[in-house]
Amino acid sequence: MKQEAASLNMTSYFDYYSTRCQRFSRDGGIYVCVKSHDALVTIAKQRTLTDVTRDETRSSLGWESRTTDTTIDLCASLLLMAEVGVHKLCFSGSNPLTWSGHQTLRQTIERHFQPEKQLQPDNSRLGRPFTARNLAYVGSMKIKWTSNIVDHLLLSDDDQTVFIFHHAGFLRYHQ
Repeated sequence: MKQEAASLNMTSYFDYYSTRCQRFSRDGGIYVCVKSHDALVTIAKQRTLTDVTRDETRSSLGWESRTTDTTIDLCASLLLMAEVGVHKLCFSGSNPLTWSGHQTLRQTIERHFQPEKQLQPDNSRLGRPFTARNLAYVGSMKIKWTSNIVDHLLLSDDDQTVFIFHHAGFLRYHQ
């Protein structure tokens, strides 16, 4: 695992990280409680990755500020490479994960990605020809690349556009 992590190209993730931090730091960062990367890492290591609820995370930080939730959302977004929470100054056009106070981040992810219906297999496989390029060519679909994993395989424009999360290296690293 360490060898895989060492050879992983993190450029896409750092672009995402930079973009997210810039969105949250508009107006001098008055909507977040942290001002440095180290502060975000501290939150991520101490609370967000563990199985504690959002409410427990909020109270453990001990901040008496309305920006605490925004800071928690930023930290979770950076951990997951997914939009978390809705913010008035950070509109991205992507679908956000909604992390309620009584759930852990892990429960929020599991709830969101839980399949709603099971398809009955008919022993058919898509195989190697099923690629984004062929989907666009054969299916006349538009491909929209996304950095928000929550939008992966989302259909829009009357099912003529499909969003595809294009950072496979990020997913391999977090298995």
